[in-house]
Amino acid sequence: MIHFIKINKKTILVFIIGFSIGITLTILLRPDAISQLKNGEEKVVSIDNYTITADTLYESLKNMGSVYIIINEIDAKILDNLYETTDEMIEEVTSEANYYLNTASNYYGYSVTAFLSSNGFTSFEDFKNNLILEYKRNLYLTDYLKKEITEEEVKNFYNDLTGAMSGKYILIDDLDTTKKILADLKSGKTYSEIINIYNDKINIKALKNIEFDSNIEDEIYEELKNLEVNSYSNNYFNLNDKYVIVFKDDEIEKASLEELNERIKIYLAEEKINQDDGTIANEILNDLREKYNLHFFDTSIEKEYLNYLR
Repeated sequence: MIHFIKINKKTILVFIIGFSIGITLTILLRPDAISQLKNGEEKVVSIDNYTITADTLYESLKNMGSVYIIINEIDAKILDNLYETTDEMIEEVTSEANYYLNTASNYYGYSVTAFLSSNGFTSFEDFKNNLILEYKRNLYLTDYLKKEITEEEVKNFYNDLTGAMSGKYILIDDLDTTKKILADLKSGKTYSEIINIYNDKINIKALKNIEFDSNIEDEIYEELKNLEVNSYSNNYFNLNDKYVIVFKDDEIEKASLEELNERIKIYLAEEKINQDDGTIANEILNDLREKYNLHFFDTSIEKEYLNYLR
């Protein structure tokens, strides 16, 4: 099952400072753009049999911008029709939501209420619903893009893969301790001896059955992949203000190309999304909306929508 695209966590600061939605509202919240709607039942935009009226839009505008609301409303209707909200999805979204909240609290001192309100959410459930929508957008984008992955791309990627790997890595707070550990390892001390000596200065993380699409930091995966079995990092690297040394214990033979074909396509599609500046995603999602007969009744809001896509 697809999980959240990795870029989500890389942009945690954007959420924490309220910039992601805040800047959207600054640009798109244009009361003058909808001020000429004649009455509450006047249509603003529709897809197939679903219509957003002026009343709905004005009610939503208490907290958010008109175009942002329209995009979310439209996409939710379409994507809820395409993808069921499963227990697995809810569990992953809840974990993601708590990740944001804990990071905001532990590193930046934001309370739950402050985090939610600064990002335009009325409640934790509202935040989760937004993440569910983003999850389903990622599902659709991945399903769309993986169809464009060629068999040659899959084969080239497969040829560079290893089988599932196991090991561990240690996180160290200070550079001096890191250099001492590396020196001790090079002098012949074993992993067990290192753990005994520096137990109170390091954190140990196990690595089990790590493959190309495992939910692990790219830096750790690449280091593990490049190590020989029963070896360790020749040098440290930095990760989230910590110093990291990786140990590789085992590697099994990789599965066949046929067995990994679909997983590789999903992974390569996700990578395209990660590298996209929003242009490809906007184009694909706009095409989806148009397939559902997206139609604007208000030209000012349509103009704002087109500006948003650029």
